[in-house]
Amino acid sequence: MKLRIRSKLILLSIILISITFLLQTVFNRLFLDKYYQFKRKEQIKLISKDLILNNYTHEELQKIMSKNAITIDFMPVQTLSKVEENIVLKRVDGVLKGTYTQTIEELEENVFYSSEYLGVKFLTYYKKKENEGFYILKANMEEINQSIYITNNFILYSTYVAILFGIILSFLFANLFLKPIYKINKKLKKLSKFDFEDKLSLNSNDEFQELSENINFVSNELENKIQDLKIANLKLKEDIDREMVFKNKSKEFISSVTHEIKTPITIINTYAESLVEGYVEDNEKRILYSKTIMEEGENISKLVDDLLKIIKNEYDSNILILEDFDLLEIMKKELEKFKIDLEEKEVRYNINSSFKKIIVNADKEKIAHVLNNFISNAVSYVSKKGILNINVLSENEVYLIEIENSGLNIEEENLEEIWKPFFKVDKGRNRKYGGTGLGLSIVSETLKNHNQRFGVVNTDIGVKFWFELKKIN
Repeated sequence: MKLRIRSKLILLSIILISITFLLQTVFNRLFLDKYYQFKRKEQIKLISKDLILNNYTHEELQKIMSKNAITIDFMPVQTLSKVEENIVLKRVDGVLKGTYTQTIEELEENVFYSSEYLGVKFLTYYKKKENEGFYILKANMEEINQSIYITNNFILYSTYVAILFGIILSFLFANLFLKPIYKINKKLKKLSKFDFEDKLSLNSNDEFQELSENINFVSNELENKIQDLKIANLKLKEDIDREMVFKNKSKEFISSVTHEIKTPITIINTYAESLVEGYVEDNEKRILYSKTIMEEGENISKLVDDLLKIIKNEYDSNILILEDFDLLEIMKKELEKFKIDLEEKEVRYNINSSFKKIIVNADKEKIAHVLNNFISNAVSYVSKKGILNINVLSENEVYLIEIENSGLNIEEENLEEIWKPFFKVDKGRNRKYGGTGLGLSIVSETLKNHNQRFGVVNTDIGVKFWFELKKIN
């Protein structure tokens, strides 16, 4: 059975109080009478000395006797003959003098005697005053013993009362002493359940207050650490989720890359085998097969280039070489690269801008690649004898660049999908103009790293890609 601190304190207090008063009672029983006699003798000696030094009147002697509960007699020299006959004289130290007649001169001075007269015992003391006579001082032994008896009884009864009050005070003291411990214990139970709301408040200016302050400090530290741990766990979970997504995307990406490379390789192998085995005798067909092999080889080369760009973008995604440059000049250069293809399709194209210069701050090389990809995509999908326009608009603190081409709209469910790697709207089209399905994915990452908005919308004549770049005044 577990004994609680409160019970231990009360029990210990009772034991200590009981032992204390028990020892007091024993000491009183054993030594109080001796101590009382000793103090009485000292008192009588002092009175006797005072009597020798002073001449008191009868009234003054009466007051001294009354005050000190003693009797004082004086025997002049002329009356000295014998001590009272038939009085038993016995030294207080236990040496029996016997019953006999003895002159006062034969008595030892400054020695206490125990005498008995009519059945009453007295503590007798003789003090000689020069040649005048003797002072005889007597204290009633019965009164002394009675006082000791009464004192012992009073102490005994007071001990019982003191023990009773001690028990009551032990309960009160235990409750008062344990009150802060209860508070601390309650707080620790809450801490065990990660409840940090309530704080300990003990203004006792002692170790309990210091302990409460330390517990509050530990509580705050624990709360902060747990909060940090939660944040770390949440971040870890996000990292794990991101890692899982990355793994899934990596598998999907590798699968798509494998498919994209396998297709042109299969075509190249088939056509090359036909040429080598001599299955193609027609010269025009041989030329067609050779061109197809070259085109598919070029597609593989483009795919490898785009893969290298994606890999480079993975490592250098946050590394941007920012500089001020003229975006209009870059537009003209990139559009010029597709001049022959646009003229073959008889497409009307133009850059619509009211600015002679469009100064922006960005990574010049990567923005040039963004424009190249958007224009290449527009050239691939523009309708024959259609329209391709590049519009530059000013909106607050940014330039809005739009690349719009006439042709078929993109299905609404595919507008968000086109930014994913290897996604193709028309999977069976000719792959002459960057048909790897990686271009828009690279563009998306580039513009995100620039913290710029971008998107694609269907228009009345076809499709419009757009993006923003911050102005430089």
